[in-house]
Amino acid sequence: MKAIFNSRVIDTSKPLIFSSNRAFCYGDGLFETIVTGPERIDLINQHLNRLARGCEVLGLAFPDELNREYLHECISLLLKENGLSGNIRTKVIVWRNEGGLYSPDNKTASSLIECKQSQKPIIQELATIGLSEQWHTAFNPIS
Repeated sequence: MKAIFNSRVIDTSKPLIFSSNRAFCYGDGLFETIVTGPERIDLINQHLNRLARGCEVLGLAFPDELNREYLHECISLLLKENGLSGNIRTKVIVWRNEGGLYSPDNKTASSLIECKQSQKPIIQELATIGLSEQWHTAFNPIS
């Protein structure tokens, strides 16, 4: 399977990060999963905006190349490289580069874009909604 790591096409069967990586050690990163289908990328602007806001909250430099046009190009390339079609899930992951022990010593970040076939149906319209009275989530800048 192919993915795009820092603007380069890579083979995902080879190791990508070291055990000293901040995302591995401290969870110092974030991701967005985007529903992608034939001729569409759902809510791409909202996903990119949320990713940029999350990077700001974490003190990460948002990768300059991560914009709407670049993401379209990467997804098209990965669909072709991996022979994918139909409903796809595109994951965009951003994490802080190595440096620092508990506290980071830089703001630089790496990114990975991967596309995988989705076996789950794409929901076109909401029929019903359920609300939990037992479990509540807390809103905070990272959520």
